[in-house]
Amino acid sequence: MANIFSQNAAWVASKKSIHGPDFFKNQIANHHPTYLWIGCSDARVPANEIMGEDTGSVFVVRNVANMVIGTDFNAMSAIQFAVDYLEVPHIIVCGHYDCGGVRASTSTSTTSPLSKIGCGAFATFTASTRKSWTKLKTRRNVIGDWWS
Repeated sequence: MANIFSQNAAWVASKKSIHGPDFFKNQIANHHPTYLWIGCSDARVPANEIMGEDTGSVFVVRNVANMVIGTDFNAMSAIQFAVDYLEVPHIIVCGHYDCGGVRASTSTSTTSPLSKIGCGAFATFTASTRKSWTKLKTRRNVIGDWWS
């Protein structure tokens, strides 16, 4: 954990070096992101970096398997805040290849490590993914598993 603090200090110094000493004051005063990104919590998918955007241009909501569910008060609050308060003009719901959350929510294996999280909050949260996956079984058997 100690390296996190030193890396953060180096990042702050880098931002100030590139954008000037008032970079963070300007970020606070001018919080007008162009995009709302709803994506997976996967650490391999950093929203602003894969979009080629800098700090402040992407308002981010992340959760397991980038779910947008009407009963998720966190996601709904963030969407409302982004649209009504920040007036974000573009919303992106972005999935990614080989999503572990999708894989875990649709796994039928009883021996997989993913089967260990088949109940509780994760199972409840990803139930809609599992339901859609189950409905598509016939079609999937015809076209093949698109994520395998």
